[in-house]
Amino acid sequence: MFTGLYTRSHGAHHNDEGLGARLQDRFVTIAERLSDAGYLNIGVVANHILFGSGYGLEQGFDTFDVKPSWPFVIIDRMRSAEAFLLREPIFRHLAKRLPDHLFKRHYRREEQINSVAFALVDRALPRGDSLFLLLNYMDAHWPYVPPPSFDTRWPGKDLRFDTTRHFTVLRQVVRKRVRDVLDWERAHLHSQYDGAIAYMDGQVDQVVDRLKRLGIYDECLLIVTSDHGEAFGERQLVQDAISVCQDQVHVPLLIKFPGSAEGKIVDRPVSLIDLMPTIMDVLDLPTPDGVQGRSLLAPPAPDAEPMIRESYPHIFLGSHFRRVERAIYDQNM
Repeated sequence: MFTGLYTRSHGAHHNDEGLGARLQDRFVTIAERLSDAGYLNIGVVANHILFGSGYGLEQGFDTFDVKPSWPFVIIDRMRSAEAFLLREPIFRHLAKRLPDHLFKRHYRREEQINSVAFALVDRALPRGDSLFLLLNYMDAHWPYVPPPSFDTRWPGKDLRFDTTRHFTVLRQVVRKRVRDVLDWERAHLHSQYDGAIAYMDGQVDQVVDRLKRLGIYDECLLIVTSDHGEAFGERQLVQDAISVCQDQVHVPLLIKFPGSAEGKIVDRPVSLIDLMPTIMDVLDLPTPDGVQGRSLLAPPAPDAEPMIRESYPHIFLGSHFRRVERAIYDQNM
């Protein structure tokens, strides 16, 4: 998404030693290319783990706001302190007394991300800066705790499902093929995941509304997409980043081009590596050498190369998932 390169080319992916390898400085990101072109680059992100742990994704940003949620900070400090045995009962008490959407969030809510981003944009626009804004949302992600009204918008929520402990055990027993996801568990997960997506839709709408009120929506290039999908028991898979099957790699991609008011659905396969050359094409900037994606503004090539999907193993999975998976999608079929 940031480099226009396949994972096997830039090498930043999960591995058996830890969460993954850093994106090396020699690879040019969208933010670096836009910085060279005079853009002010602002990133406000919820994923404090992959964006805030030295993985190199902040390259090229002038402002990069990355923080965990306050519940995550409290839990992390409790579990890492020497007085863990004394604090654990307090943790359990709070977990039972406070709603999931308050206490079990690992990431900042989308409305918090938007609030910070809007303030930064309001300061940047009067200076006349050309602006690249990255917003990273994590509400449609484990631990699946949408805010009130969204958590009951779809049927299936079940109070037997403890958001943290139950899911952690479920993920392991299903991946190790001890048992399948039960119907009531899947219904609960679907209801919370769908509620989180609905909440996210509303927050994206807030971004669109803000751009319109600032008078810059028409000239904006706006891209909404995701890095992965989610599995809820299919093929003994739970959660994400563990497969190249469709529920993991088939993600939404919506693009609003500058000055465009027409809607169009494109059903040909495309890839996240196409975002870098598309952005460069729209802004009339040269695409960095070696980029493997193609601009989505270009007509489909009659002899287009197959696309590749990749999944790499990491330490959180069972031994039977510690393998590299690749899938090839032939665009000419």
